[in-house]
Amino acid sequence: MESRRSQISMDSFLDAETEQMSKMMKNAELTIDMFLIAHNLPFLLMDVFPDLLTECCPDSEVAKRLKCARTKATKITDDISNATTKDLISKLKSCKFSITIDETTDVSTKKCLVLVVRYVASFIVRDRFLALIELPKCDASSVFEVLKNFFHNNNIPLKNIIGLATDGANVMAGHLSGVKALLEAETNIFYLKCTCHSLHLCVSYACKKLPGDVVWLCRNIYSFFSHSPKRVHDFAEFQDNCSVKPHKILGISYTRWLSLEGVVSRLIEQWDALKLFFINCKLEVNAVRSVQLAEKMNNEIKVYFLFLSYVLPLINNLNKEFQLEQSRLPYLYSNIKSHYLLILSNFIKKDIQLHVDIDYKNIHNYNQTSKIFIGTKAEFFLLKTKATLEEVSDIKGEILKFYIALLDQIKLRFDFMRKDLEILKIITPIEFLSNNDNSILDLILQFEYLCNTDCDKIVWTDYKYNAKRKLTQRMKSMTKTGGGPYDAVSLNHMEERIVAAAKIGEHISGVPGATSYGCHTDGPSCSTAAPQADDNFVCEYLAQISSADNSSSDDEGKTSRKSEPPKINIREEGQIDEVQPAKTKRCSDPKIKLIEKEIEKQEKFQSEVLRLSSLIIDCLCPMVYILTVFLVFELDFRC
Repeated sequence: MESRRSQISMDSFLDAETEQMSKMMKNAELTIDMFLIAHNLPFLLMDVFPDLLTECCPDSEVAKRLKCARTKATKITDDISNATTKDLISKLKSCKFSITIDETTDVSTKKCLVLVVRYVASFIVRDRFLALIELPKCDASSVFEVLKNFFHNNNIPLKNIIGLATDGANVMAGHLSGVKALLEAETNIFYLKCTCHSLHLCVSYACKKLPGDVVWLCRNIYSFFSHSPKRVHDFAEFQDNCSVKPHKILGISYTRWLSLEGVVSRLIEQWDALKLFFINCKLEVNAVRSVQLAEKMNNEIKVYFLFLSYVLPLINNLNKEFQLEQSRLPYLYSNIKSHYLLILSNFIKKDIQLHVDIDYKNIHNYNQTSKIFIGTKAEFFLLKTKATLEEVSDIKGEILKFYIALLDQIKLRFDFMRKDLEILKIITPIEFLSNNDNSILDLILQFEYLCNTDCDKIVWTDYKYNAKRKLTQRMKSMTKTGGGPYDAVSLNHMEERIVAAAKIGEHISGVPGATSYGCHTDGPSCSTAAPQADDNFVCEYLAQISSADNSSSDDEGKTSRKSEPPKINIREEGQIDEVQPAKTKRCSDPKIKLIEKEIEKQEKFQSEVLRLSSLIIDCLCPMVYILTVFLVFELDFRC
């Protein structure tokens, strides 16, 4: 009787088996539906796909019982979309995020606003499609109202938006009445135009300065072969005779930004075969188009093609870099600046120092026309064809116009005065590991509105980390072969006193009361057991920086009074004399007092500081936070 009671009833067994089969069928339906969505396949395919699975898998019970046509697949997709959108909106209510918006018109001529968000979840950057909203109009006010109403209806605070990315249209990027300006009135945002689109437009405008035959050849050579299999077959014979690969002729695309470089490279590769083919067509058929193509493919036009093969990769490689999935924002300013200076070096005199504010339209700064660099291949071709000095001057004069137009467009679309972009270089690994005196304070001053914690704690941690890094480098330079005092990394008095207050020297050397690392006997003492320092040195240092940063002049010529920073006289014994200017009050900022308390606290509990300083400096390294969170334009330190 007991064994019978322990047995599972037939009904329970069948119910469990039915439930398991039901779960397997639901999983199969969801998997097939997600396959259609991921590969952009039509739902009409579901009318025949289940029968195909049954035919291919006759021994599968799931395939036999699968009943999912296009109507059910559409419903499943709607349910998935609603669930994922609801989950995404719940996350955006409590986290900072950036938005990318663009206007589009579908096949039914309806105007819609595409909305994509970027946020961080578990230190992973995620880009997610949020909504496709129909627009009544495409002016800036209508786009902004639709955007604002969407976030308001979903209870998402506008304050959570910290970044905006758009194209360069005035509706989106206008400084007075664009969407960017209207959104900046509601919240603080980091704005950036589409870098790839901007670079493409720069090249497009610059190419208009070259002779029109260049673009004309690119378009008409492609159209000459694109709809004629006979011409393609005949051209293959000339390719074989010229020993070139039987590649197809490419055409320029308006939507593929990098297509012009491929077209130019292909025409240069097939140049001799194309020229012979068009001459042959001219002699045999005497068609108008073949005659025009044969006449325009001369040595002068080939020089322009060779020049484009040099200059286009410079811009396209930069374009490709910012199309990567990895965040390249910290490198944006430096990369564009380096390419800008490289273009300048092609025609500016060698004895003139290059910088972004140089007057590149001043003819007195130009090299001689014959010395303008247009690429190695183009220069060799001019020497090979023995072009006259007049022909070289005419060609390079036209290319000079290309350079100037390209620089004009780059400077028009990229603001080299943006300090927020320039300062991001300090979070790059190369800059962070260098010996440059980079301070996180500069970054905080630019993005203070993104800090959710006390900024002074972040600055204090950064000071201690930099002091420890330099102290470690000094110890290594003294102990390595060939090292010595003259090879040691020097610490300023601010860093020396931080080392004394936080006992960083004892943490690095492992010997309490370590005296110095490579200091001169007659110079200032670098001992970690330094004399008791005045606790107000942090207050004085930050007050000096604050007074320098807050002093500014009025745009209309009215100059505001600037408070002079406290002057510090340095003696050989490591003491500091303060020389306060007249009418300068002692710093009473509560944030500065917080740092003073931090120093006093560490001096009282030295043994506890020795343990905690290692964790703060090694684990809470500022670069880790910034490099992670700035991928979405968010600065969130938790010290």
